[in-house]
Amino acid sequence: MSTEDRSTAGGRPAGARRPAPHRIAAVAAAAAVASTVSLLVAAPQAGAATTNLVVNPTMERSTSGWFASSSFALARVAGGHGGGYAVRLRNSATTARTGVVNDTVNTVRSTTAGHVYAASAWVRSSTPRRTVSLRLMEYRGRTYLGQKVGSVTLPDTGWHKVSTVYTARTTGATVDVNVLGVRLPAGASVLVDDVTLRDATPAGPPPTDPGTPDDPTGTTRAGWTLKWADEFDGTGVDATRWKVDDLSTYGDGNSEVACLMDRPENVFTSGGVLTIRARREAAPVRCGDRDARFPAGRSYTSGMLRTTAAWQYGRIEMRAQLPTAQGVSKGLWPGFWMRPAGGGTGELDILETIGSGPGGTEWNKIHQTIWYDYSGTHPRQTLTATTDVDPSAGFHTYAAEWEPGVIRWYVDDRLTYTRTTATTPWLDEAFGKPFVIRLNMAVGGSWPGSPDATTTFPADYRVDHVRVYQR
Repeated sequence: MSTEDRSTAGGRPAGARRPAPHRIAAVAAAAAVASTVSLLVAAPQAGAATTNLVVNPTMERSTSGWFASSSFALARVAGGHGGGYAVRLRNSATTARTGVVNDTVNTVRSTTAGHVYAASAWVRSSTPRRTVSLRLMEYRGRTYLGQKVGSVTLPDTGWHKVSTVYTARTTGATVDVNVLGVRLPAGASVLVDDVTLRDATPAGPPPTDPGTPDDPTGTTRAGWTLKWADEFDGTGVDATRWKVDDLSTYGDGNSEVACLMDRPENVFTSGGVLTIRARREAAPVRCGDRDARFPAGRSYTSGMLRTTAAWQYGRIEMRAQLPTAQGVSKGLWPGFWMRPAGGGTGELDILETIGSGPGGTEWNKIHQTIWYDYSGTHPRQTLTATTDVDPSAGFHTYAAEWEPGVIRWYVDDRLTYTRTTATTPWLDEAFGKPFVIRLNMAVGGSWPGSPDATTTFPADYRVDHVRVYQR
């Protein structure tokens, strides 16, 4: 992550400036190793069973099998996805609320432990920029066992697909299907149509390639064993796992403009998802009493977390929905990266993306990079993976497998980039120590540029899980 470390513990002296990525090229353009690859993100593997388990999925004749949460009205209306009818969820209250379209009887009557249940729905909103979520929840009677949530922020009032995948934890439980209109204003509505839920458990023997999907239990990944994870199922950020920066001007060396804060407005968990939210503040927020750049306060706030634990080697994985929507995200800069716990050389950027305004081309690009240091001792080595999907429209998996002499990067379990001691002689020297994981959302800076009038705030970087596997 191109940003400034504000303490010697982070590896750079206070006030030291790390060159932004485009400036590094000027330092050592002849030696820099940079590449671009076009990546077609793989669709989920279809299982043997393809029957839609949802009762009344198209709502063509009635709303039978569905009900709405309190203060919301449910009605069958014309103009469904592909014609016909859909159901409309309308906020009948006088304040903004989250409404739910819920299956009357839990759609999966009896789960099988380890089976993968894939759901999707087509949704549209009465106004643009509304978030709609699809949630699967596992219950044994009234005992909650787990859930997964997929979300989409609708860029317009047209139809869009939202999906999620859940792996059952037990046998004999049920799975509940919900479609949520998130914080709908009074009188606002969303339409829901063509809801599906299928048992998508892959058929045949488990995969053996290190980059293929994990086993149904989630505890191993083709030779990797789960050592640490946060599924963000609690009611707040787990302080035993994460340190959240507060009143931090981290990133000033890159001209970033947000104050990083430890408060619910910027960093929170809900529905099994961690959200790092960048905000444009109505009034400037003072970032401590030593903010020389913005002594009267900053117009933007955001968040950064780092793990309390550190690891040397492993598969480091995140499933996330990015905030870099096409045309409305200029100045946003989310990252998933690693730095040495004790400072010194080495940085592993598993994912960096930057937003773009109208006509921008960065919205589907994933930047994957390693650094020796920030003074040009060795040039960074980087690759840009271009996806065929919109990473802001749903959740995708980003990972790096780091072993002695090699680092491999993956997007949705497809290998995108590899560095070895043959391509990078300094690899083991820079990465021969434990590293911590960092998650952050920078705003502004010398790489993405400042937000402008087209940038939509609040902007959410949503993380479904972070996992660490080791051999």
